[in-house]
Amino acid sequence: MNPASLRILLAEDEPHTRLSLSIILRKAGHEVTAVGNGQEVLHCLDDKVTSGDPPFDVLVMDFQMPVMNGHDVLVCLRNSPLAPPVIIVTGYGDRKLVNQLHQHGCVRVIHKPFEPQELVEAVNGVGVEERCVEAG
Repeated sequence: MNPASLRILLAEDEPHTRLSLSIILRKAGHEVTAVGNGQEVLHCLDDKVTSGDPPFDVLVMDFQMPVMNGHDVLVCLRNSPLAPPVIIVTGYGDRKLVNQLHQHGCVRVIHKPFEPQELVEAVNGVGVEERCVEAG
């Protein structure tokens, strides 16, 4: 893995969008694990802990998903020391929702539609911040 590469968990329920976002992030040099809903996010995070594999550096997650939405995942992860920084992607970005997401631990909200470079910059920015915290 490239030293600047991040381990990203991507949660998006729409298969074509999930594939597109995975390609964008992989082309940017990152390792991507993609799932289709919030419940699968929690399973992947648990699997990382029990397997002893390195944790995910960033969670990129759609807000509106079946089974368990982005808000519910944030609530579940809020007090977990092993939760990666979360970037929410949403088409429902009114100010009240964005404030709620930040209050529950989301570090960045990206509003749909967006340019691929915006996602890459957000992920890279969060990854740099996390590495600085780990190094400090």
